[in-house]
Amino acid sequence: MGGLWIIAGFVAGFVMIIKGGDVFVDAALYIARKMKIPTAIMGATIVSLTTTLPELLVSSMAAATGHSEMAIGNAIGSIICNTGLILGLCLILTKTVHSDLFALKKSLLLLTTIVVYGLLVWLNHGLGKVSALVLYALLGGFVWLNLMELNGGQEEDTGGEEPFQLMQVPKFILGAALIVIGARLLVDNGSALAVLMGVPEKVISLTLIAFGTSLPELVTSITAIIKKENALSLGNIIGANVLNITLVLSTATMVSSTGMLPLIRTETGRLAGQYQLFLLDIPVAMAVCIILAAGVWRRKLTRVHGVVLMGTYIIYLLILLFTMG
Repeated sequence: MGGLWIIAGFVAGFVMIIKGGDVFVDAALYIARKMKIPTAIMGATIVSLTTTLPELLVSSMAAATGHSEMAIGNAIGSIICNTGLILGLCLILTKTVHSDLFALKKSLLLLTTIVVYGLLVWLNHGLGKVSALVLYALLGGFVWLNLMELNGGQEEDTGGEEPFQLMQVPKFILGAALIVIGARLLVDNGSALAVLMGVPEKVISLTLIAFGTSLPELVTSITAIIKKENALSLGNIIGANVLNITLVLSTATMVSSTGMLPLIRTETGRLAGQYQLFLLDIPVAMAVCIILAAGVWRRKLTRVHGVVLMGTYIIYLLILLFTMG
């Protein structure tokens, strides 16, 4: 009987994220067009902020309860998942995603953010309040780039003279809520189902649980690709990546009871703690973001980029799988 409830919860979660993604993206596109906001900016700001909320909550709660390593690792792991898996899958599903100069600037800012993040953690053995302020400054730079693009962009209002439908705002919120709740149901029941099927715990932790906080980005980006709104998908991924470090980690540091996210040295496993962060996580995050920037530099991302990104993510998972104790 318990197994049936688990399956029911899994199916319910799947249905919720699919329907939530459809409602969320439709409402986001409507709001963007009525307010004459380019879809790339909508994806990089409001949409990415909304889809990043699970990471913000997970990391802040982890920091507040003393699990600093979880907070630090969650953000960089989400960047790898967002770029390697989600963007890779989106590019495989579509022929070409075109980009512009502002997307290039944001990609370079993302690379800069990862480097600064790594240096701050290395020099301070974690993140302190001063480090958080540095990350907030980079967040300010990201906001400034989007404002510059907004001032220079020309988004056609396809809605004509029709008045703004206020119901689109609660639809936007409802869609986001369905995605987040559905993702939690999917991950929790999927993990329980995997245990019943005898799947090893470390495999579950590397796939379903680690994948859980990135599900909103996946659903939103895939839905946008299906609706031929590639700019929204690319903007969402780049924006979420920047926010994962500049907003999520800085906020987690500020809410920490000690005002510090120390990088704890762990002895468990052959690759753990700071060694995994500096020898694997950050290099892989840099690699997938360089691939992203290279495609954006040429003003288009293709299926070849998608295959390379997906392959990099799979290799990353395999390394984690075989180096965990």
